[in-house]
Order: sequence, then C-alpha cells, then structure tokens
Amino acid sequence: FGEYAPEQPETLGEMEPLFEQLYHGCAVGLYDKMYQSIYRKKIGGLPCGYKITHKLGAWETDLSLVKTFFSEGDLSQMPLVSKKSDQSWFLNEAGVALLNTGRPKEAKESLKRAIDLYVENNQIAYASQCYQNLADLQFRTGELESGLGSAKKALDAAKKSKV
Repeated sequence: FGEYAPEQPETLGEMEPLFEQLYHGCAVGLYDKMYQSIYRKKIGGLPCGYKITHKLGAWETDLSLVKTFFSEGDLSQMPLVSKKSDQSWFLNEAGVALLNTGRPKEAKESLKRAIDLYVENNQIAYASQCYQNLADLQFRTGELESGLGSAKKALDAAKKSKV
C-alpha cells in the first residue's frame, strides 16, 4: 500500500495508502516500524511537521491512527510501541487529539498518564510540553485554578530542562 503514496504526501487523499499500510502493519504487530517509518516520518510526527494535525486539522483521523497503536484501540491501555519515550508521546498525542475532538474528560486522563511517564523517565522537557497541553485543557473547561497549577508546573519543568 504505502509504496503508492508520495514520499511527502500533502493531502489526506495522498496519505490514504499510508493509513492502510499503518493499519495493516499494526494488525500484524509491527508497531515500532509503523510508528517510526510511516506515522512519524510521513503523517503526524516532527519530521513531517505534524502534517495531519497542524497543516490539515484532521484530528479525528489522527485519533483513529493513534488508537491503532493501543490494544483494541483502548486508550486506557499502554501504547504497544516498545520505547517508553514513544509510549509517552502516544499518550500525549491521544490526549491532544481527544481534546481537539471535544472529549476533554478522556483527554485529561491520557495527558496525566503521559506526564507521569515523562517524569518517570526523566524527560522533563517533554513533561513541560505535556503540562502545557493539560493547562490548555483545564483553561478551556473552566478549571482555572488547576490550569494555573499545570501552567506553573510546565514553567518549572521548562526551567529544570533549560528549554
């Protein structure tokens, strides 16, 4: 499937073969390979500029793809990629996608789990970014005191990591 997609697809239509490759690859347990070579590089990671979300605004599609990396699409489980840093990333991405598709309660749980994992693995700069996402969620849902607390934690973590 993926061989028919452009090297750097620019539209959802051009990404369709990659979606199929990702779904099928994950179905046979190739989570790490699908994340690194397909999702991260061509669909939704930093190397491609977070194209699916930041350029195309396709949050529902992104959420569907992210769920593929969780057992039976259950976001309360740990992602099935092997590296802790990638697991944290998927929890954060799920949280942001849930928030941007109108599911803040589910998003909050995913973001909190991502923060815990980032802190546990001493990835303080990423924890700071995730605290920022949590603060955004809390401000959007009227939890101003909690949002302020999360924003302060984001700032503290950023200072510790010298971001």
